[in-house]
Amino acid sequence: MTTNRIGYIAHSRGTRRAYRGMLQLAKNLGVEVESRWVESFGQFMNDLGIRPEGTILRRRDNHKGFIAGNCAWIVPPVVAEPTTI
Repeated sequence: MTTNRIGYIAHSRGTRRAYRGMLQLAKNLGVEVESRWVESFGQFMNDLGIRPEGTILRRRDNHKGFIAGNCAWIVPPVVAEPTTI
């Protein structure tokens, strides 16, 4: 197995975890999921690509569902640690 193939497998596993999490979150919230994505992880990958390292899946507009054009891989915002004086 080549190094590129190993890297692809590792990243696609992260993508699959995000995909499963998205499906569960959509079910819990009662929001729409792109029908092609429900039917096929491959379609999800075709539309969004492999999850870049250090990113999370987010909806651009939380009033819309997990649909093509409304989802993107983003770097999560950094939350400042509380400080004491």
